[in-house]
Amino acid sequence: MFGLFAKPKTETIRTYQDEYDNARKQVRTLKDEIADLKQEKKITEEDIKHMVRLREEKLALEAQRKDVERAGEQAAAIAEVKDQYRDKLEKRLQKEVDSIKEMYGQILERLPKVSVRQYDSVEEKVG
Repeated sequence: MFGLFAKPKTETIRTYQDEYDNARKQVRTLKDEIADLKQEKKITEEDIKHMVRLREEKLALEAQRKDVERAGEQAAAIAEVKDQYRDKLEKRLQKEVDSIKEMYGQILERLPKVSVRQYDSVEEKVG
């Protein structure tokens, strides 16, 4: 009775061989998928590193640009203060010049009028 339902030995060996071959194919397929995924992961990591580096460079350039803008603004503010100081100093100097001129004018008014005659000098030769 069991003999009727039992599979022949050769058919059982073929079935095991087919299962073994299928398992090897699956292992090979899985190994290929793993290799592809590792390669994809490596490429993705390199892309991320590249994007991060680009972002850092962009941020560094923006920081430098802001530093240059700040330096320009500081230079403009310093120039404005210097201009104001120079204008103030020039006004003060002009006032001093005016007061000195007035003072000399007052001094000259108090001095007596002196006329000076100019004589031609003659050199005499002694003989």
